[in-house]
Amino acid sequence: MPETGKIVLISLLLAATASLSVAADFSGQKRFSAAFGGEYQFISQEYYLQDYEATLDTTNIDQIEIWKLDKDEINDFIFRTNLGYNFRAPSKRVNLLADIEFSGDRLIGRSEGSFRLGDYDNNLRLFGKFESKSPTGDNDTRIEEYTYYQTGLSGRRRLTDRVSLEFRAGFENVSFAGENDDSVLVDDSLINKFSNFDYSIFSAAIGGEFTISEFVSALTWRGGWKYRAVPDSTRAEYDQYRFDLGYTYFSLKTIISLDGEVEFRDYAQPNDTNDFSAITIKGRFSHNISDRFQAGMLLATDIYSYKKTDIINRDYTRYIAEAKGIYSLNGFGLGPLLRLESRSEAAVKDDIIDDFSETYSQWEAGIQAEFLDTRALFLDSELTYGRRNYREGEGFLSSYNLWSVSFLASYSIFKNLSVDGMFDGTFESHSDRNDDSNLYLLSIGVTARF
Repeated sequence: MPETGKIVLISLLLAATASLSVAADFSGQKRFSAAFGGEYQFISQEYYLQDYEATLDTTNIDQIEIWKLDKDEINDFIFRTNLGYNFRAPSKRVNLLADIEFSGDRLIGRSEGSFRLGDYDNNLRLFGKFESKSPTGDNDTRIEEYTYYQTGLSGRRRLTDRVSLEFRAGFENVSFAGENDDSVLVDDSLINKFSNFDYSIFSAAIGGEFTISEFVSALTWRGGWKYRAVPDSTRAEYDQYRFDLGYTYFSLKTIISLDGEVEFRDYAQPNDTNDFSAITIKGRFSHNISDRFQAGMLLATDIYSYKKTDIINRDYTRYIAEAKGIYSLNGFGLGPLLRLESRSEAAVKDDIIDDFSETYSQWEAGIQAEFLDTRALFLDSELTYGRRNYREGEGFLSSYNLWSVSFLASYSIFKNLSVDGMFDGTFESHSDRNDDSNLYLLSIGVTARF
Protein backbone atom coordinates (compact mmCIF):
# COMPACT_ATOMS: atom_id res chain seq x y z
CA MET A 1 0.00 0.00 0.00
CA PRO A 2 1.43 3.47 -0.85
CA GLU A 3 2.49 5.65 2.03
CA THR A 4 -0.27 8.16 1.25
CA GLY A 5 -2.91 5.47 1.55
CA LYS A 6 -1.58 4.38 4.94
CA ILE A 7 -1.61 7.94 6.21
CA VAL A 8 -5.19 8.44 5.03
CA LEU A 9 -6.40 5.23 6.64
CA ILE A 10 -4.73 5.92 9.99
CA SER A 11 -5.78 9.57 10.13
CA LEU A 12 -9.41 8.74 9.38
CA LEU A 13 -9.62 6.09 12.08
CA LEU A 14 -7.89 8.32 14.65
CA ALA A 15 -10.11 11.30 13.78
CA ALA A 16 -13.25 9.21 14.05
CA THR A 17 -12.19 7.70 17.39
CA ALA A 18 -11.28 11.05 18.90
CA SER A 19 -14.45 12.72 17.68
CA LEU A 20 -16.64 9.93 19.00
CA SER A 21 -15.07 10.07 22.46
CA VAL A 22 -15.66 13.82 22.67
CA ALA A 23 -19.21 13.67 21.35
CA ALA A 24 -20.14 10.87 23.76
CA ASP A 25 -19.88 13.30 26.69
CA PHE A 26 -23.15 14.96 25.66
CA SER A 27 -26.41 13.81 27.17
CA GLY A 28 -28.94 12.88 24.51
CA GLN A 29 -29.80 10.24 21.94
CA LYS A 30 -26.68 8.55 20.54
CA ARG A 31 -26.46 6.13 17.65
CA PHE A 32 -23.42 4.30 16.28
CA SER A 33 -23.56 2.72 12.83
CA ALA A 34 -21.30 0.63 10.64
CA ALA A 35 -21.53 -0.70 7.11
CA PHE A 36 -19.38 -3.11 5.11
CA GLY A 37 -19.88 -4.03 1.50
CA GLY A 38 -18.56 -4.82 -1.94
CA GLU A 39 -19.54 -3.62 -5.40
CA TYR A 40 -18.82 -4.67 -8.97
CA GLN A 41 -18.74 -1.74 -11.40
CA PHE A 42 -18.52 -1.81 -15.19
CA ILE A 43 -18.52 1.24 -17.46
CA SER A 44 -18.08 1.18 -21.21
CA GLN A 45 -18.16 3.98 -23.77
CA GLU A 46 -17.89 3.99 -27.53
CA TYR A 47 -17.91 7.42 -29.13
CA TYR A 48 -16.26 9.93 -31.41
CA LEU A 49 -14.10 12.27 -29.37
CA GLN A 50 -12.70 15.73 -30.03
CA ASP A 51 -9.02 15.70 -29.10
CA TYR A 52 -7.68 18.93 -27.66
CA GLU A 53 -4.24 19.85 -26.33
CA ALA A 54 -5.94 21.80 -23.57
CA THR A 55 -9.25 21.73 -21.75
CA LEU A 56 -12.03 24.25 -21.26
CA ASP A 57 -10.72 25.61 -17.96
CA THR A 58 -7.36 26.59 -19.46
CA THR A 59 -6.74 29.58 -21.68
CA ASN A 60 -5.61 28.55 -25.13
CA ILE A 61 -7.76 25.76 -26.55
CA ASP A 62 -6.13 24.45 -29.70
CA GLN A 63 -7.97 23.40 -32.83
CA ILE A 64 -9.49 19.97 -33.21
CA GLU A 65 -6.75 17.53 -34.22
CA ILE A 66 -8.95 14.64 -35.31
CA TRP A 67 -12.33 13.06 -34.66
CA LYS A 68 -11.58 9.53 -33.60
CA LEU A 69 -13.39 6.47 -32.23
CA ASP A 70 -12.34 5.73 -28.68
CA LYS A 71 -13.39 3.27 -25.99
CA ASP A 72 -13.12 3.51 -22.24
CA GLU A 73 -13.90 0.75 -19.80
CA ILE A 74 -13.97 0.40 -16.02
CA ASN A 75 -14.12 -3.15 -14.74
CA ASP A 76 -13.61 -3.08 -10.99
CA PHE A 77 -14.48 -4.72 -7.71
CA ILE A 78 -14.79 -2.10 -4.97
CA PHE A 79 -14.84 -2.73 -1.23
CA ARG A 80 -16.26 -0.17 1.19
CA THR A 81 -16.51 0.24 4.92
CA ASN A 82 -17.73 3.15 7.02
CA LEU A 83 -18.33 4.08 10.63
CA GLY A 84 -20.88 6.65 11.68
CA TYR A 85 -22.02 8.43 14.80
CA ASN A 86 -25.13 10.52 15.34
CA PHE A 87 -26.04 12.50 18.44
CA ARG A 88 -29.33 14.35 18.93
CA ALA A 89 -30.53 16.62 21.69
CA PRO A 90 -33.05 19.50 21.74
CA SER A 91 -30.34 22.13 21.22
CA LYS A 92 -27.37 20.12 19.86
CA ARG A 93 -26.73 17.78 16.97
CA VAL A 94 -23.54 15.98 15.95
CA ASN A 95 -22.99 13.86 12.82
CA LEU A 96 -19.70 12.06 12.08
CA LEU A 97 -18.72 9.67 9.31
CA ALA A 98 -15.47 7.89 8.36
CA ASP A 99 -15.39 5.97 5.08
CA ILE A 100 -12.82 3.84 3.24
CA GLU A 101 -13.15 2.71 -0.41
CA PHE A 102 -10.64 0.23 -1.83
CA SER A 103 -10.26 -1.37 -5.26
CA GLY A 104 -7.50 -2.96 -7.29
CA ASP A 105 -6.14 0.38 -8.45
CA ARG A 106 -7.11 3.01 -5.89
CA LEU A 107 -7.70 3.80 -2.24
CA ILE A 108 -10.08 6.59 -1.20
CA GLY A 109 -10.48 7.78 2.37
CA ARG A 110 -13.22 10.16 3.44
CA SER A 111 -14.30 11.76 6.67
CA GLU A 112 -16.97 14.36 7.31
CA GLY A 113 -18.70 15.85 10.29
CA SER A 114 -21.03 18.59 11.40
CA PHE A 115 -21.97 20.22 14.69
CA ARG A 116 -25.20 22.19 15.08
CA LEU A 117 -25.99 24.38 18.06
CA GLY A 118 -29.66 25.36 18.40
CA ASP A 119 -32.92 24.04 16.98
CA TYR A 120 -34.10 23.98 13.36
CA ASP A 121 -35.39 27.57 13.31
CA ASN A 122 -32.47 29.23 15.12
CA ASN A 123 -29.05 27.65 14.85
CA LEU A 124 -25.39 27.81 13.94
CA ARG A 125 -23.79 24.88 12.11
CA LEU A 126 -20.12 24.07 11.58
CA PHE A 127 -19.29 21.43 8.98
CA GLY A 128 -16.24 19.92 7.34
CA LYS A 129 -15.21 17.22 4.87
CA PHE A 130 -11.90 15.58 3.93
CA GLU A 131 -11.11 13.20 1.06
CA SER A 132 -7.89 11.65 -0.19
CA LYS A 133 -7.35 9.46 -3.23
CA SER A 134 -4.19 7.53 -4.10
CA PRO A 135 -3.19 4.63 -6.41
CA THR A 136 -2.60 1.23 -4.82
CA GLY A 137 -0.01 0.18 -7.39
CA ASP A 138 3.60 1.30 -7.03
CA ASN A 139 3.83 2.78 -10.54
CA ASP A 140 0.18 3.26 -11.46
CA THR A 141 -0.05 6.57 -13.32
CA ARG A 142 -3.72 6.10 -14.30
CA ILE A 143 -5.00 7.19 -10.88
CA GLU A 144 -4.70 10.87 -10.03
CA GLU A 145 -3.57 11.33 -6.45
CA TYR A 146 -5.15 14.26 -4.65
CA THR A 147 -6.45 15.57 -1.34
CA TYR A 148 -9.63 17.59 -0.90
CA TYR A 149 -11.01 19.35 2.11
CA GLN A 150 -13.96 21.63 2.77
CA THR A 151 -15.10 23.58 5.78
CA GLY A 152 -17.82 26.12 6.41
CA LEU A 153 -20.21 27.84 8.75
CA SER A 154 -23.95 28.31 8.26
CA GLY A 155 -26.78 29.72 10.31
CA ARG A 156 -30.53 30.18 10.34
CA ARG A 157 -32.65 32.73 12.18
CA ARG A 158 -36.44 32.90 12.30
CA LEU A 159 -37.53 36.51 12.42
CA THR A 160 -41.30 35.96 12.53
CA ASP A 161 -43.72 33.06 12.18
CA ARG A 162 -43.48 33.45 8.39
CA VAL A 163 -40.02 34.91 7.71
CA SER A 164 -36.58 33.35 8.23
CA LEU A 165 -33.04 34.22 7.10
CA GLU A 166 -30.07 31.96 6.35
CA PHE A 167 -26.36 32.46 5.63
CA ARG A 168 -23.47 30.25 4.60
CA ALA A 169 -19.72 30.82 4.21
CA GLY A 170 -17.28 28.18 3.06
CA PHE A 171 -13.80 27.28 1.87
CA GLU A 172 -12.60 24.26 -0.12
CA ASN A 173 -9.28 23.20 -1.56
CA VAL A 174 -8.09 20.55 -4.03
CA SER A 175 -4.40 19.65 -4.22
CA PHE A 176 -2.96 17.13 -6.68
CA ALA A 177 0.17 15.17 -5.84
CA GLY A 178 3.50 16.06 -7.43
CA GLU A 179 5.04 19.23 -8.73
CA ASN A 180 3.33 20.91 -11.67
CA ASP A 181 5.99 22.23 -14.05
CA ASP A 182 3.79 22.77 -17.10
CA SER A 183 2.89 26.41 -16.38
CA VAL A 184 4.14 29.25 -18.58
CA LEU A 185 3.86 33.03 -18.30
CA VAL A 186 1.81 34.69 -21.04
CA ASP A 187 0.89 38.38 -20.92
CA ASP A 188 1.63 38.55 -17.18
CA SER A 189 -0.70 35.57 -16.55
CA LEU A 190 0.32 32.08 -15.47
CA ILE A 191 -1.14 29.41 -17.78
CA ASN A 192 -1.25 25.64 -17.29
CA LYS A 193 -2.28 23.49 -20.26
CA PHE A 194 -3.64 20.68 -18.05
CA SER A 195 -7.02 20.71 -16.28
CA ASN A 196 -5.73 19.03 -13.08
CA PHE A 197 -4.42 22.13 -11.40
CA ASP A 198 -4.63 22.88 -7.67
CA TYR A 199 -7.33 25.35 -6.72
CA SER A 200 -9.17 26.89 -3.77
CA ILE A 201 -12.75 28.15 -3.62
CA PHE A 202 -14.12 30.82 -1.31
CA SER A 203 -17.89 31.20 -1.15
CA ALA A 204 -20.59 33.10 0.71
CA ALA A 205 -24.37 33.20 0.39
CA ILE A 206 -27.39 34.70 2.10
CA GLY A 207 -31.02 33.72 1.64
CA GLY A 208 -34.39 33.46 3.24
CA GLU A 209 -37.84 31.92 3.26
CA PHE A 210 -41.28 33.50 3.38
CA THR A 211 -44.10 31.16 4.35
CA ILE A 212 -47.23 32.23 2.50
CA SER A 213 -49.42 29.58 4.09
CA GLU A 214 -48.13 27.23 6.76
CA PHE A 215 -47.38 23.70 5.42
CA VAL A 216 -48.90 24.70 2.06
CA SER A 217 -46.77 27.24 0.17
CA ALA A 218 -43.51 29.14 0.58
CA LEU A 219 -41.25 31.55 -1.29
CA THR A 220 -37.44 31.16 -1.04
CA TRP A 221 -34.55 33.30 -2.27
CA ARG A 222 -30.76 33.15 -2.17
CA GLY A 223 -27.88 35.28 -3.42
CA GLY A 224 -24.31 33.98 -3.49
CA TRP A 225 -20.72 34.74 -4.49
CA LYS A 226 -17.90 32.33 -5.27
CA TYR A 227 -14.24 32.94 -6.07
CA ARG A 228 -11.87 30.29 -7.42
CA ALA A 229 -8.13 30.84 -6.97
CA VAL A 230 -5.76 28.80 -9.19
CA PRO A 231 -2.06 29.34 -8.40
CA ASP A 232 -0.82 27.27 -11.38
CA SER A 233 -3.10 28.84 -13.98
CA THR A 234 -4.29 32.31 -13.02
CA ARG A 235 -6.43 32.69 -16.13
CA ALA A 236 -8.62 29.87 -14.83
CA GLU A 237 -9.56 31.98 -11.82
CA TYR A 238 -13.04 33.46 -11.75
CA ASP A 239 -15.67 35.28 -9.74
CA GLN A 240 -19.20 33.88 -9.83
CA TYR A 241 -22.43 35.57 -8.74
CA ARG A 242 -25.73 33.72 -8.52
CA PHE A 243 -29.26 34.55 -7.46
CA ASP A 244 -32.03 31.96 -6.95
CA LEU A 245 -35.77 32.41 -6.46
CA GLY A 246 -38.18 29.54 -5.75
CA TYR A 247 -41.81 28.87 -4.96
CA THR A 248 -43.40 25.65 -3.67
CA TYR A 249 -46.98 24.61 -3.08
CA PHE A 250 -48.17 21.44 -1.32
CA SER A 251 -51.59 19.94 -0.85
CA LEU A 252 -52.96 16.44 -0.34
CA LYS A 253 -53.22 15.91 -4.11
CA THR A 254 -51.01 18.52 -5.78
CA ILE A 255 -47.36 19.61 -5.67
CA ILE A 256 -46.09 22.65 -7.60
CA SER A 257 -42.56 24.04 -7.65
CA LEU A 258 -41.10 26.95 -9.63
CA ASP A 259 -37.38 27.77 -9.59
CA GLY A 260 -35.36 30.46 -11.32
CA GLU A 261 -31.60 31.05 -11.31
CA VAL A 262 -29.42 33.83 -12.72
CA GLU A 263 -25.64 33.33 -12.87
CA PHE A 264 -22.72 35.52 -13.93
CA ARG A 265 -19.13 34.29 -14.22
CA ASP A 266 -16.12 36.54 -14.78
CA TYR A 267 -12.78 34.86 -15.61
CA ALA A 268 -9.40 36.47 -15.02
CA GLN A 269 -8.67 36.53 -18.76
CA PRO A 270 -8.24 39.32 -21.29
CA ASN A 271 -10.94 40.20 -23.82
CA ASP A 272 -13.74 38.70 -21.67
CA THR A 273 -12.74 35.16 -22.71
CA ASN A 274 -15.02 32.46 -21.17
CA ASP A 275 -17.15 35.09 -19.34
CA PHE A 276 -20.85 34.31 -19.49
CA SER A 277 -24.29 34.98 -18.03
CA ALA A 278 -26.96 32.28 -17.70
CA ILE A 279 -30.63 32.03 -16.84
CA THR A 280 -32.28 28.75 -15.80
CA ILE A 281 -36.01 28.33 -15.16
CA LYS A 282 -37.75 25.11 -14.04
CA GLY A 283 -41.35 24.30 -13.24
CA ARG A 284 -42.65 21.00 -11.85
CA PHE A 285 -46.23 19.88 -11.37
CA SER A 286 -47.69 16.61 -10.07
CA HIS A 287 -51.28 15.73 -9.26
CA ASN A 288 -53.01 12.65 -7.90
CA ILE A 289 -55.96 12.29 -10.27
CA SER A 290 -57.23 9.37 -8.22
CA ASP A 291 -56.00 7.04 -5.50
CA ARG A 292 -54.22 4.95 -8.13
CA PHE A 293 -53.25 7.36 -10.93
CA GLN A 294 -50.73 10.21 -10.74
CA ALA A 295 -49.70 12.61 -13.52
CA GLY A 296 -46.68 14.91 -13.64
CA MET A 297 -45.09 17.55 -15.85
CA LEU A 298 -41.73 19.33 -16.11
CA LEU A 299 -40.96 22.50 -18.08
CA ALA A 300 -37.45 23.97 -18.16
CA THR A 301 -35.27 26.36 -20.13
CA ASP A 302 -31.55 27.30 -20.09
CA ILE A 303 -30.19 30.45 -21.73
CA TYR A 304 -26.40 30.95 -21.93
CA SER A 305 -24.81 34.09 -23.33
CA TYR A 306 -21.01 34.52 -23.65
CA LYS A 307 -19.32 37.89 -23.91
CA LYS A 308 -16.95 36.42 -26.50
CA THR A 309 -18.07 33.41 -28.53
CA ASP A 310 -15.76 30.80 -30.04
CA ILE A 311 -15.84 27.13 -31.04
CA ILE A 312 -16.25 26.09 -27.38
CA ASN A 313 -18.20 28.98 -25.86
CA ARG A 314 -21.35 29.26 -27.95
CA ASP A 315 -24.54 31.13 -27.05
CA TYR A 316 -27.52 28.81 -26.84
CA THR A 317 -31.09 28.43 -25.63
CA ARG A 318 -32.50 25.06 -24.62
CA TYR A 319 -36.09 24.06 -23.86
CA ILE A 320 -37.18 20.84 -22.13
CA ALA A 321 -40.70 19.49 -21.62
CA GLU A 322 -41.64 16.20 -19.96
CA ALA A 323 -44.99 14.60 -19.21
CA LYS A 324 -45.65 11.28 -17.52
CA GLY A 325 -48.32 9.33 -15.71
CA ILE A 326 -48.27 6.23 -13.56
CA TYR A 327 -50.98 3.82 -12.47
CA SER A 328 -50.31 2.04 -9.16
CA LEU A 329 -51.82 -1.15 -7.74
CA ASN A 330 -50.56 -3.20 -4.78
CA GLY A 331 -47.17 -1.50 -4.79
CA PHE A 332 -46.62 -1.88 -8.56
CA GLY A 333 -46.77 1.14 -10.87
CA LEU A 334 -46.70 1.42 -14.67
CA GLY A 335 -47.19 4.34 -17.03
CA PRO A 336 -46.15 6.26 -20.18
CA LEU A 337 -43.74 9.17 -20.49
CA LEU A 338 -42.84 11.70 -23.18
CA ARG A 339 -39.84 14.06 -23.36
CA LEU A 340 -39.25 16.91 -25.80
CA GLU A 341 -36.04 18.92 -26.07
CA SER A 342 -34.93 21.71 -28.36
CA ARG A 343 -31.59 23.56 -28.51
CA SER A 344 -30.83 26.59 -30.64
CA GLU A 345 -27.31 28.01 -31.01
CA ALA A 346 -25.81 31.00 -32.69
CA ALA A 347 -23.33 29.78 -35.30
CA VAL A 348 -19.63 30.57 -34.75
CA LYS A 349 -16.61 30.41 -37.03
CA ASP A 350 -13.24 28.80 -36.37
CA ASP A 351 -10.02 28.69 -38.39
CA ILE A 352 -11.00 25.28 -39.78
CA ILE A 353 -14.79 25.23 -39.19
CA ASP A 354 -17.31 27.66 -40.69
CA ASP A 355 -20.70 28.41 -39.15
CA PHE A 356 -20.62 25.65 -36.54
CA SER A 357 -23.51 25.24 -34.08
CA GLU A 358 -25.27 22.45 -32.19
CA THR A 359 -28.89 23.18 -33.03
CA TYR A 360 -31.28 20.25 -32.73
CA SER A 361 -34.72 19.00 -31.74
CA GLN A 362 -35.25 15.74 -29.86
CA TRP A 363 -38.14 13.59 -28.72
CA GLU A 364 -38.32 10.46 -26.54
CA ALA A 365 -41.29 8.27 -25.69
CA GLY A 366 -41.44 5.22 -23.46
CA ILE A 367 -42.67 3.55 -20.31
CA GLN A 368 -41.69 3.61 -16.66
CA ALA A 369 -42.26 0.94 -14.04
CA GLU A 370 -41.79 0.88 -10.29
CA PHE A 371 -42.39 -1.50 -7.44
CA LEU A 372 -42.19 -0.84 -3.71
CA ASP A 373 -42.44 -3.43 -0.98
CA THR A 374 -41.53 -1.67 2.25
CA ARG A 375 -40.36 -4.97 3.73
CA ALA A 376 -37.85 -6.03 1.12
CA LEU A 377 -37.83 -4.66 -2.44
CA PHE A 378 -37.56 -1.34 -4.26
CA LEU A 379 -37.53 -1.15 -8.07
CA ASP A 380 -37.50 1.79 -10.51
CA SER A 381 -36.99 1.38 -14.25
CA GLU A 382 -37.45 3.29 -17.50
CA LEU A 383 -37.26 2.45 -21.22
CA THR A 384 -37.48 5.08 -23.98
CA TYR A 385 -36.98 5.38 -27.73
CA GLY A 386 -36.52 8.65 -29.59
CA ARG A 387 -34.67 10.67 -32.18
CA ARG A 388 -32.42 13.73 -32.31
CA ASN A 389 -32.52 15.79 -35.51
CA TYR A 390 -29.75 18.29 -36.14
CA ARG A 391 -30.27 21.30 -38.34
CA GLU A 392 -29.05 20.73 -41.88
CA GLY A 393 -25.52 21.85 -42.54
CA GLU A 394 -24.14 21.16 -39.04
CA GLY A 395 -21.04 19.54 -40.53
CA PHE A 396 -19.60 17.00 -38.08
CA LEU A 397 -22.96 16.33 -36.39
CA SER A 398 -25.42 13.77 -37.74
CA SER A 399 -28.98 12.98 -36.67
CA TYR A 400 -29.60 9.69 -34.90
CA ASN A 401 -32.13 7.37 -33.28
CA LEU A 402 -31.82 6.96 -29.53
CA TRP A 403 -32.50 4.11 -27.10
CA SER A 404 -32.27 4.69 -23.37
CA VAL A 405 -32.79 2.23 -20.52
CA SER A 406 -32.30 2.61 -16.77
CA PHE A 407 -32.85 0.21 -13.91
CA LEU A 408 -32.45 0.72 -10.17
CA ALA A 409 -33.24 -1.94 -7.56
CA SER A 410 -32.61 -2.70 -3.91
CA TYR A 411 -33.48 -5.95 -2.15
CA SER A 412 -33.15 -6.69 1.58
CA ILE A 413 -32.06 -10.29 2.00
CA PHE A 414 -32.04 -10.03 5.77
CA LYS A 415 -32.67 -7.21 8.21
CA ASN A 416 -29.10 -5.88 7.93
CA LEU A 417 -28.06 -7.26 4.54
CA SER A 418 -29.11 -5.83 1.18
CA VAL A 419 -28.29 -6.17 -2.52
CA ASP A 420 -28.33 -3.08 -4.76
CA GLY A 421 -28.16 -2.97 -8.53
CA MET A 422 -28.12 -0.29 -11.20
CA PHE A 423 -27.93 -0.24 -14.99
CA ASP A 424 -27.97 2.84 -17.19
CA GLY A 425 -27.51 2.67 -20.95
CA THR A 426 -27.78 5.12 -23.85
CA PHE A 427 -27.39 3.91 -27.44
CA GLU A 428 -27.17 6.13 -30.54
CA SER A 429 -27.86 4.72 -34.00
CA HIS A 430 -26.64 6.89 -36.93
CA SER A 431 -27.03 6.36 -40.66
CA ASP A 432 -23.25 5.92 -40.75
CA ARG A 433 -22.46 3.18 -38.23
CA ASN A 434 -19.03 4.71 -37.62
CA ASP A 435 -20.82 7.56 -35.87
CA ASP A 436 -22.69 5.30 -33.42
CA SER A 437 -22.13 6.09 -29.75
CA ASN A 438 -22.93 3.84 -26.80
CA LEU A 439 -22.61 4.45 -23.09
CA TYR A 440 -23.58 1.98 -20.38
CA LEU A 441 -22.94 1.55 -16.69
CA LEU A 442 -23.56 -1.52 -14.55
CA SER A 443 -23.20 -1.66 -10.77
CA ILE A 444 -24.04 -4.50 -8.37
CA GLY A 445 -23.29 -4.32 -4.68
CA VAL A 446 -23.86 -6.10 -1.36
CA THR A 447 -23.93 -4.13 1.90
CA ALA A 448 -24.19 -5.19 5.53
CA ARG A 449 -25.39 -2.49 7.97
CA PHE A 450 -25.26 -2.52 11.74
